[in-house]
Amino acid sequence: MKIKKISLFFDRFRPFHLNKEVGQISLGFIDIGVKSEIITAEKHEMKGFTDIPLVKAKREDFLTREFWQNIDSDAVIFITWFHGEYLPVVMRAKESGKTIILKGDTDGLITFPKLPRPWIMPHLLPTKEKLKNVLRIMREIMIYPRKIKRIRNFLEIYDRVTVETPKARENIIEILDFAKKVFRMKNLKQLTRKIDVIPSPVSEKATNNSISKVKEDIIVSGANWNSEEQKNTREMLRLVDMILEKIKGWDVKIAGEINKNHKKMYFLGNIPHSSVIDILSVAKISFLPSIYESFGLFAAESLCMGCFLAITPIEPAFFFSQKGGVFISEGFKAEDIFEKIKVAIREYDVEKAKEVAEYWRKELSRQSIAKKYIQLITKET
Repeated sequence: MKIKKISLFFDRFRPFHLNKEVGQISLGFIDIGVKSEIITAEKHEMKGFTDIPLVKAKREDFLTREFWQNIDSDAVIFITWFHGEYLPVVMRAKESGKTIILKGDTDGLITFPKLPRPWIMPHLLPTKEKLKNVLRIMREIMIYPRKIKRIRNFLEIYDRVTVETPKARENIIEILDFAKKVFRMKNLKQLTRKIDVIPSPVSEKATNNSISKVKEDIIVSGANWNSEEQKNTREMLRLVDMILEKIKGWDVKIAGEINKNHKKMYFLGNIPHSSVIDILSVAKISFLPSIYESFGLFAAESLCMGCFLAITPIEPAFFFSQKGGVFISEGFKAEDIFEKIKVAIREYDVEKAKEVAEYWRKELSRQSIAKKYIQLITKET
């Protein structure tokens, strides 16, 4: 069956998501000749947005069968992760007869025994957070059966579920295997066959922009640093000070918003995505200090732009390391990451970096990822 049109449902879509996975997947379909649109909730800031075809509706419309019957797509990809509140919407879409796929990214954050890393590493938490940490774990264990049922419901309802790395798939299978043994839940193994691995695409700038012929002694990182629990902001600040003190002659550039009263020159703030790509083009080293990530788009784009990457031992680290140029720290403290940055500097080779970049540019281009989804949908129709 020839796929003519694919919709992506993401009710929170805003212009800045154009360079994120939802925008790039949709544009990838268009690039390869498949019509695509993003279904989203009406918002004032989307007025005049024309980069991707949009279907804008009120949130209550998503709960009607008529809405989904009027969507003339062969399939709908739901960018809703494992959030249970969207299940009524998904059911209405399924009733319309379309193939429905969940982009269910995770970093082992679903449920016990794969607890979020900050919860099981109290040494990274400030003292006042330690009690909260214990209470979180207790609550997580108490609601465990309900969460497992929700995951099972997702796998029963959706035609396929995609995650971004092989490790993420292993985590979900491990969680369900645990549930099968402890709670005697049935048919879980059969349901896990619905889980496929499809990475997120990088932006077109990261696959098409040229890498500088002369790489400079620059170390780069980028994120929304106000998400401290995830982004490991305190350790990042310590790490930057450590780099500036101990690695002479190297510049540091940090992109992204931060509310830490740090006004040093290396904090660039919220600069345009194109500017981040330009910096990565000339930089030799990038680092990602996160405690958890589903994928790590910054890490992926830095590899595509010829950087060597120092990264904490999160799920995507092992995926990115398969072609070299990636140095995984032992832990999540500034000292751990600093040691791997030193190794990355010592081993940096521009020809190797460009070889790694060439691989990831092909593997993570939006056209390549769109084709993977087409193959998946074709199997289901």
